[in-house]
Amino acid sequence: MGTAETDEVAPIVLSPDALNADGRLLTTLLLPDAWFNPPGMIDTVTGPVTRIPSDNMSDYESIGWTQAGQVMALKIGLRATIWKFQPIRH
Repeated sequence: MGTAETDEVAPIVLSPDALNADGRLLTTLLLPDAWFNPPGMIDTVTGPVTRIPSDNMSDYESIGWTQAGQVMALKIGLRATIWKFQPIRH
C-alpha cells in the first residue's frame, strides 16, 4: 500500500464493516489523475490516507473488512467495445 495522491474521499455510503477495531477505515478515493475510484484506507488514529493497490480500470464500492482482517469489495469494472462502421462498396 502506498500513500494516496489525494486526501479526497469519495462521497459514498460506508459499508457496515468498513471500520475495524484498530481504527482503520476503508473507503473509496477520488484521485485527480484517474477516471475510476480506487479503494483506500484512512487511519483514523494517526490520519494518513493510503491507497490500496488495485485494478486501475474499475470503481470500488462496499469496501469492508472480513473477519480474517482482509479487505473485500464490490468491483465495478469497465467492459467496452469500439465499433467502426464503414459503407459497403458494391
